[in-house]
Amino acid sequence: MSSQQSTQKEAGLGSSLRRLKATSRDRRTGRQRQAPPMHSAATSHGLNDRYMQDMEDALRDMCSKENIDSAPRAARKGAGGNASGRPKAPRKPQAIRALRPAAGVEAAGVVDPAPTSARDAAAWRAGPRDRQGTALDLSDRPSLCMDVRGDCAVIGSSDHALYEVNFRKGKRTRKLYSRAHGHAEWVNAVRYLPDGRVLSAGLDSKLFLWHASAVRATELKGHTHSVSAIEIGAGGSLACSCSYDKTVRLWDVSGPTGRECETLRGHKAPVMEVAFGDGSLISGSRDGALLSWDVQRAKLRRAEGAAHQGHITALCLAEEGETLVLSGGQDGCLRVWDPRLQGCLFERFHHRKAGGAGAVGAIRRAADGTVLTMGADMRICASDPRMSFERVSTIATHEDFIYSMELAGDLVVSGSGDGKLMVHDFRKGSLLYELGGNQNAVRAIGVADQCLVTTGDDGNAVFYSMG
Repeated sequence: MSSQQSTQKEAGLGSSLRRLKATSRDRRTGRQRQAPPMHSAATSHGLNDRYMQDMEDALRDMCSKENIDSAPRAARKGAGGNASGRPKAPRKPQAIRALRPAAGVEAAGVVDPAPTSARDAAAWRAGPRDRQGTALDLSDRPSLCMDVRGDCAVIGSSDHALYEVNFRKGKRTRKLYSRAHGHAEWVNAVRYLPDGRVLSAGLDSKLFLWHASAVRATELKGHTHSVSAIEIGAGGSLACSCSYDKTVRLWDVSGPTGRECETLRGHKAPVMEVAFGDGSLISGSRDGALLSWDVQRAKLRRAEGAAHQGHITALCLAEEGETLVLSGGQDGCLRVWDPRLQGCLFERFHHRKAGGAGAVGAIRRAADGTVLTMGADMRICASDPRMSFERVSTIATHEDFIYSMELAGDLVVSGSGDGKLMVHDFRKGSLLYELGGNQNAVRAIGVADQCLVTTGDDGNAVFYSMG
């Protein structure tokens, strides 16, 4: 066989395999699986830029048109949106009042749902008896985000709905969507409040504050373009959101309906990430700018116009005596900042290799201060703040893009585009075990005392019981 014939045969085989994977079905649900990504990390940034530009153009066009779903309700209430038909004057956001943290609620930035006992820790290290887990079919569309509270998880989907599940019982408890309440586009961010209410955000520029038990919500109006991220402040009384409209907004969610407090303006590009702590708010945008805000005064404290080359892709607060800010970018770099000082304290290119940089997709901080970053280079890196954030271990077990990462004590759980879920000891960088319950990309991971829940492109929620 000639080399040309061999090349043609290999190309034909590759095409056949891709078609087979694209049309193969989930064994448990019977639905067709989605085809895997067909590009490499080296081209992912360019593809992402083109995608984001197309989405921004589409959102701009969408926002110039009337919302079809809301038109009948607006018509019944009159042109101004009230029962009398008279135009309603725009309500000016009220000033932020002092909001005390609830007892037992820690400031944002510490992400370490550690096992609560030595027995739990041992169970996590041993792993679940059923490595495939228990799958709950939620939707035929990909799931995008998740948050966990107690025995429950709430999952946002690209089918415009949210699904609340009890992962200890393995059943769905609520679908947060109705003709009267719900998103008109993908739900890409969700957070629980301490009292069980749910705050969700979507590509439709809307935020909804959902009742703790009923399928009822209040729309928080303000953003004019897609909402990219939301966070809840210490105590759960104050929330923040950032958007493609280049603003950051603060919301008082202490009451049953919620209200806007302030609109923070200063970014010149879509705001992609936000980190929110007790009095500290940091936001990062697509042009690499990092802004620090005084929450009580609703004023810009400091701006770093070129904190990263390319987009800011991850933010986290780090408590080391005084509050420090950790940022990750499209340049594959982890940077450490003190909002009171100009300039970067530490710069670590943990996700740069000879072939190029892999964007930092997430930053997590363990209880002992260790900082974990995941990158588009398919690696997870652990950094020690006591060693000026030098890398102390590297996990390079994944063979596909890593889309999600969470901590469980001294373990890191990560999910990738090929559906693999891996649990590593991040101090040693060693793989403990691999779980295979997901059929496609794992987009979100939730950790509780003895339970692990995942969701992703197959539209399923998969539960694992430790011990």
